[in-house]
Amino acid sequence: MAVLENMVEIARSPVDVFDYCSDLSNEREWSPGSMKSVEKLTDGPVGVGTRYLAEWQQGGPNTVEYTRFEPPTFWEATSDSKMLGMVFQARVEPTSAGSRLIVRMDLRPHGLARLGSPILRRVMQREEARNLAAIKRRLEAGPGTNAPHPGAPSSQGTTQR
Repeated sequence: MAVLENMVEIARSPVDVFDYCSDLSNEREWSPGSMKSVEKLTDGPVGVGTRYLAEWQQGGPNTVEYTRFEPPTFWEATSDSKMLGMVFQARVEPTSAGSRLIVRMDLRPHGLARLGSPILRRVMQREEARNLAAIKRRLEAGPGTNAPHPGAPSSQGTTQR
C-alpha cells in the first residue's frame, strides 16, 4: 500500500471548490491528458452511492463509487481496476483567501503491480501535484473569483506532504 497526500490553496469559496472537484466528470477539464473517458452511471446529483465508469491513460476501465459525501467539506470514493484499487479522500477547508483542497489517495496495487509500488507512488505523487495546480488555475480563471489578475505571481501553490 502507498498513501499520497497533496494540497493546494485556491482563491475560490469552499462551495465552489467542493462543487467543481467532487464531480468526477469535471476531471476531463483539468486533466485531459490522463483521463480517457468518464461516464456517470447513476441518476441524480452527486452523493453517496454515485458511480462512474472511468478510464485513465494508464490502466483499464474501472468503477468509481462515492462512499462518503459531506458538502462542502469532504468526500470519499473508491475505485478498482485489474491493476489498482484506490480509496480517494478530499477535504476542503476555508482560508482567508478562499479554500485549501487536501487530497489523499490510498493506493492498493494488485498482482504484479505490487512490485512497482515505489515507482507508482512517485509517479502518482507528481501527477497529483500537477493535477491540483491545474485545478487551481482552472478555478481561479473562472467567473466570480477573487483571484489575482492572470499572469500575476501567485503566493499560493501546490504542496506535497
